[in-house]
Amino acid sequence: MAITSWLTNALGAGTVTPDLNGNHSELLRGYGGLFPIISAHIIFDGELDPRYDYITLLRDPVDRVLSWLFYAENTVPDTPEFQRHKNGARNFLQSNGEIVDDEIRSSISNYYVEHFAQIQRFSSNIFDGKVAAALQSLSDFKIVGLYEDYSSFLSDVSDLVCLPDPGTIATVNPTNQRPKVREISPALRERIVELNQLDIRLYEEVVGWKVSAGQRQSRKDVTSVASKWQKYEPVRDRVITTPDITILTAALRGEAVVFHGDLLTFDVDFFLSRQVADLEMGVHVFDSDRRWAFGINSSLLDQCHQDLPRGTYRVIHHLVADLPAGSYTAGFAFSEKVGDGVRDLAWYDKLCEFEVHHRVERPFAGYANLSAEIALTPLASGLESPVVEYAYGSVALRTPPVEMVSGEHVRLDVEITNHGDRRWIGDGSCPVRLSYHWLGIEGEMAVFDGERSSLPDGGVPAWKAVMTSMSVVAPPVPGRYTLVPTLVQEGLGWLEEIGLETAAYTVVVTTGCEVLPG
Repeated sequence: MAITSWLTNALGAGTVTPDLNGNHSELLRGYGGLFPIISAHIIFDGELDPRYDYITLLRDPVDRVLSWLFYAENTVPDTPEFQRHKNGARNFLQSNGEIVDDEIRSSISNYYVEHFAQIQRFSSNIFDGKVAAALQSLSDFKIVGLYEDYSSFLSDVSDLVCLPDPGTIATVNPTNQRPKVREISPALRERIVELNQLDIRLYEEVVGWKVSAGQRQSRKDVTSVASKWQKYEPVRDRVITTPDITILTAALRGEAVVFHGDLLTFDVDFFLSRQVADLEMGVHVFDSDRRWAFGINSSLLDQCHQDLPRGTYRVIHHLVADLPAGSYTAGFAFSEKVGDGVRDLAWYDKLCEFEVHHRVERPFAGYANLSAEIALTPLASGLESPVVEYAYGSVALRTPPVEMVSGEHVRLDVEITNHGDRRWIGDGSCPVRLSYHWLGIEGEMAVFDGERSSLPDGGVPAWKAVMTSMSVVAPPVPGRYTLVPTLVQEGLGWLEEIGLETAAYTVVVTTGCEVLPG
């Protein structure tokens, strides 16, 4: 906002837009060509426009988040529009970062990386890829400044727009009652750092990138620099008119909202003021981003319309709306074949508007409606199911310990018996593994989730007993405990809950110096 105010005062009213918010493509369509400089909080929805130079200013991510939080809590207007941000910021600060409302998460967590990665249309959750995509986007910016080196940023912008270096500019809309980063609690700072790991990496990369580029070259004498301003040529609708033809009406039959695959019929009435030797007629469809979606003409369809006398005619265009969902425009063209060339008689990019919707038989996620089905096929009878449904069997230690030192790590011989008709599988998905519980002197659970040990190769076959060993770690606090060896199927549950017989062994855990009295 301070940069906008400075440039507006220096270059004159009508040169810089007011501070805007919106999608990149919509801002360019709405303001491109009207203002030489667009100042905005941009939501990027695609690549940068090569007709523009882009500049941005980054600041230390922790400092940025802290500034945003206190700005939202203390400075923004107390209106319904901003209340959710005020409440979210207040909840976050008062809880030392434990409460992160959905309304503010995108503003205080990795904002830079998410923002700039959108230019590359990178939406994956692969973190390294997101940082790389954001860096790639920033490399296409004309100026990337650092808030901590604000004077250099102002100097770079001055060079770009051929203005004297202002040195400093007036502050606009400062954050009220904002502490320094060093003044907040360690817990709050650690939480902000945790939420901004990607932004911190990005910022460090940009700082290193700017340092490696070396010192700025000395400023040019702006009085001797020719103007760098170039006229912005907006994308305009193409319109060609001649006295030879007049378009009377152009209309889409029926409703302007059609479904994918429906028939589109356009009636175009026109008047020929003279005889036309060989008339070529066409229709073209553009999407909402002014991209040419479809075009066809009578010559491409091997149609010939020769020696048409002066008069009024109607051409009917039939199209099948085999288009993605969205908004479209239809335009029409007329030309006359003359020798080996073509002479345009009339061309209109946009005369009719319509929308294409897709019929949705069932709900789905995403933007594309794909034909899909899900089929379930039973496994061949020869394949074993890894899921243990009934654990008929037992687990017992061959030589249980009587005494252990707190925290001691030992391996104990164990016998596993499978009385069921299916093998217990120790590898692949949902493997079965050895584990244990420690119970206290009153039978309370002291250690529930014991260390894991793998089954022997081949698992435990049906109607067999196998000998192996398991790893056991003693509880950290000395005392009298009960050790319960057991089996667990990862991701599913403990086998004693579905029939496995377990043994219980009393073990005294000491400090290593003395044995507790019995």
